Amino acid sequence: MANHYGIAGKAEAAAYLADDVLKNHHVEISTVLLSLESSDATEILGCPDDLKLKSCMTLFSVVATEMDIFEKVLEKFFDGEKDEKMLELLGKKEN
Repeated sequence: MANHYGIAGKAEAAAYLADDVLKNHHVEISTVLLSLESSDATEILGCPDDLKLKSCMTLFSVVATEMDIFEKVLEKFFDGEKDEKMLELLGKKEN
């Protein structure tokens, strides 16, 4: 399902953020996540949605380096650790 409905790569993620409505919704959702008391993504979203959050925030943190909100979500819920599989797909594997 993720392959069918997911964002295909950096270009599609950039296009997503270029749409003001989609961008604003994504930022709003991220802001709400940051406002929650818990920093346990599994407790809040369950599995596998916690993994999808990490992957999604990794993608957008790479694509939108000028927007720090996605890094903040990664920091809060995943101690700043990015999704390795997403980094590999993006050709941005960190050592």
